[in-house]
Parts: sequence; structure tokens; C-alpha cells
Amino acid sequence: MVGAVQAPLAFAQNVNVNQNGTLVEMCAMAQQEVEQDRANVQVSYKFENRDKRIAADEVNKTMTAVIQRIKTSFPEVKIDNQNYNTYQQHTSKGQAKEWTVEQTFTLESKNPKEVPSLVSMLQEAGITINGMNSFVAPETAQRMQEKLYNEAFKDVQLRLSAISSGMGRSNAWQIVHIDTTGQRGCGAGRPMPMMAVYRKAMMDESPLAVAAPSFEAGKEAVQLSLWVAAKMK
Repeated sequence: MVGAVQAPLAFAQNVNVNQNGTLVEMCAMAQQEVEQDRANVQVSYKFENRDKRIAADEVNKTMTAVIQRIKTSFPEVKIDNQNYNTYQQHTSKGQAKEWTVEQTFTLESKNPKEVPSLVSMLQEAGITINGMNSFVAPETAQRMQEKLYNEAFKDVQLRLSAISSGMGRSNAWQIVHIDTTGQRGCGAGRPMPMMAVYRKAMMDESPLAVAAPSFEAGKEAVQLSLWVAAKMK
């Protein structure tokens, strides 16, 4: 779901007249609020034991079972393994203690509404939730920017028409340069966070069912800015 395209914001424009004719330089920007349609969940599981083989066995079996449950119950969720560590703890005097084995990975969902159920299932399995966040998918932002180009160019055309009308000249312009990088002081098109409502899920140590956490995807403002130089024909 997307919001209505906001009216393009007009910036100051420079009008230069020289022997080559009238040259106009201007900035134009269009903006649209977009629902965040992706969500990430950062998770981990670790186990400690004097015997590192036992610690590794526990982590491996638990994570294998959890990943299989994710694939079965949430087949569209992407699983990205981040890290796998094995290290030994020591006392302040340098004496060896337990071995710790820990595995972390990130889950990415194309449906933020399923995240509470996913997190609840993970917590019931004893998995630690390290964080959750929602965002606008790159392909969604790109589609919105394509629409915003049309809005920004409409703004440019209207202002060029107003300039030629005020000068008593025909509305005939040649676009000689367009810059969308933001290097000319117009800003660059990129998603800007507008609202995000979620609460970090905390691990429940009890073996009972874990209630789903509160998680609502927010909105971002996709912006597109461009600098245009046009010469009157």
C-alpha cells in the first residue's frame, strides 16, 4: 500500500542570460510515503559445556531443527547464516572454564505481518531474538522513484512555462543537463524513515508458549531530487 504522491517541492531557480540565450537552472523534488514491506529478525543460539563436543552438538541439533521448522511454517522467509563461533571462557586467573558454541543468523521476510508469529515460534524453541526491523525493499523504492520522476518533470515543465510566459517568449526549451546525484545541492533520492513501531522481543526462559511480540511495519518517504539546466530556444 502506498500513499498519495506529494506535490513536488520547488527550490530556488537561477536565470542567466548571455550571448547563447536564456539558461535556467533549477531543482525539483517529489516525495511519496511507502509502507515498509520487508522485515529482518536477528537471532542467535548458544550453549555452554565443559566438553565442546557436547556444546557443539546441542547448538547444531537445535539450529537444524529450528531452520527446518522455519522452512516448513514460513517457506518465504530467507535464511542468511551470519556467524558460528566456538570459544573457551577463562577465570580472572586464566584457568579454563566452559566452552561456548554460538550460531547467529538473519531472517528476512517479505511479509512483516508474519514476523510476530515467527518470533514467537523461535522463542518457544529457546532461540534468542537480538533485534527486529522493517524497511522498504529496494525494488519497491525503485518503482516509486520511477513514478516520482514524472512528478518532478511536471514541476520543471510548469516552472519553465511560467518563466517563458513572464518574459513574453514562446514556451520552447531545450534540456541541456540533468543531475540526479544530489551533488548540486538538490539532495539525492533515497528512502527516509518516517515511522516505525515495534518492540524488541525478549527471550522467555520458560518452556511454556510465548506470546507474539508487538511488531508493526512503519512507513518511509521515498524521495527523488533532480537538478535541471534548460536553455530557451
